[in-house]
Amino acid sequence: MEKEIKELLELLTEERRKKLLEKVKLRTKFITLVIEDVYQPHNASAILRTADAFGIQEVIVIERENKFEPSKGVSLGAEKWIEIKRFKKAKEAFDYLKSLNYKILVTVPPKKGVDFISLENFYPQERIALVFGSELKGVSDFWFKAKDNFLTIPIRGFVESFNVSVSVGIILYDLTQKLKNKKDFYLSPKDQEKLLKNWLKNLTTNH
Repeated sequence: MEKEIKELLELLTEERRKKLLEKVKLRTKFITLVIEDVYQPHNASAILRTADAFGIQEVIVIERENKFEPSKGVSLGAEKWIEIKRFKKAKEAFDYLKSLNYKILVTVPPKKGVDFISLENFYPQERIALVFGSELKGVSDFWFKAKDNFLTIPIRGFVESFNVSVSVGIILYDLTQKLKNKKDFYLSPKDQEKLLKNWLKNLTTNH
């Protein structure tokens, strides 16, 4: 561990140090979220809070029509720990993801005539980006052509879909459980150290 990180850790209480060192080992970029045009602050906040809870380190936000504005009272500070990358166009987000070799899964309700993977049968072997659309319109047309596949959550009731933040929670719980023992699921030691340094700088600067 480099000297600067050790010095920054010394500025924290023992309990805080222990928590940071524990949590950084559980962060992942094997899964990333792509959130397009979600406009309700409650949903934006719930998504970030859920992402942080499951150790997701990066969230891609596309503000094509709507600004992504989490409500801090709901997110409970999750945005301090997550890297949020903002794009104006879906194509820009797509190019970024493909430069990092992500497979792109567009989340959709189960529909007749649409070929999709059901979440219960999905066991990813490579990095995945999960695309979620806005509350009313869903994902933009761009993703229907750009995606590698569709992913859906089985629905057994009469409703046609889940709330977007609920969908995020269900999918992340399922996939992190399936992948938690996969060797390359978590950040590498080098990336963990880099992330820890960023967290520490943010914490000590804000204090």
